[in-house]
Amino acid sequence: MSQWHGGKGSSRRNEDAEEIRNNWERIFGGKYRRKALEYVTKFYNITEETAREVYMDEVEATERLYEKGVLA
Repeated sequence: MSQWHGGKGSSRRNEDAEEIRNNWERIFGGKYRRKALEYVTKFYNITEETAREVYMDEVEATERLYEKGVLA
């Protein structure tokens, strides 16, 4: 009987955080997420990174306004 080596191991593969974030936005971001993100970025005069980290509630609220047709 051979010895069991314990499975695949616990080390993680190399990952690119920016690529993961972009793919997440592409898949789950919704139709108006990009427009809402740009709107919040311009309104608060911040970077997209800051908008994603700090102002995500505003981005989601703005996205809902785009969906309802309030913003064009």
